[in-house]
Amino acid sequence: MKVLKRFKDKHTGERFGPGDTVDWNDKDRVQSAVNRGLLEDDTGFLEAKSKQPPNEPKHVGGGYYELPNGDRVRGKEKAEKALKEMRGD
Repeated sequence: MKVLKRFKDKHTGERFGPGDTVDWNDKDRVQSAVNRGLLEDDTGFLEAKSKQPPNEPKHVGGGYYELPNGDRVRGKEKAEKALKEMRGD
């Protein structure tokens, strides 16, 4: 994947700059970086990931929950409500 913005990898401490490429195999890690605008998925790596939205928001700590589109909300009730709206329930 192509790097769009300068960042430091929190897992390895390695620094990347615009134009660099990364070859990660962890879809969650890639998706997080793409959602934050750090990477461009020019290889189609994330296309293989299921497009079925999860039934529950993912708890990421500190009372925050991550939605399938990468947005984070505080509070489980707000997260569940936002997820229902996304699915059209």
